[in-house]
Amino acid sequence: MGNRLVALIFDESDDGMGGVGQTGFAPPDFEPERAFAVLEEITQKAKEADARLEDAVVVYRTVDKRIKIKQTKDMTVGKGARRGAFWGLLVGLLLGGPIGGLLGGMGVGAIFGRKIDKGVSDQFIKDVGNSLKPNTSAIMLLIGEEDYDRAIPYLKTFGAELHETALSQETEQAVEEAVLKDDIAQAAEAEYTSKS
Repeated sequence: MGNRLVALIFDESDDGMGGVGQTGFAPPDFEPERAFAVLEEITQKAKEADARLEDAVVVYRTVDKRIKIKQTKDMTVGKGARRGAFWGLLVGLLLGGPIGGLLGGMGVGAIFGRKIDKGVSDQFIKDVGNSLKPNTSAIMLLIGEEDYDRAIPYLKTFGAELHETALSQETEQAVEEAVLKDDIAQAAEAEYTSKS
């Protein structure tokens, strides 16, 4: 049994928390505050409900259209040093960015990219890619299949745009194998991730 990959998309410019000034644009040091607040609540609720939330990160697009990933310390503790690389590679391959070209240059992009691409719905990739614009953020959650049915109604209460897809064990394993290679892990972490 695999996990479900769920994306909750938030417009950070409309809630007074995203730091968007009168110009309507987020400042260069834009922080996805709404997504972090919701992720904190989701994490707490999962603990209280004894639900299996495998992992989660906040993804956002900067004003210069670069994708950034922020991990929370709570979610990644005990998950291994390569978890940032896991998310960097997965999100980078799904939503685009320099990581695809970099992996191609290393001669491994096609091998891992094909395995990962086959295991994620094209519609999910398209929908999340189109929705994640500057001034928006997404919480990307890995939810255990056994907790998915009870998690989705709860996640819908946040009023975010919700997209989900199955993430096969084969796909997760392909990403985990790829980030065991030091050069891939370092590239993915350097391009996309930072700790919050």
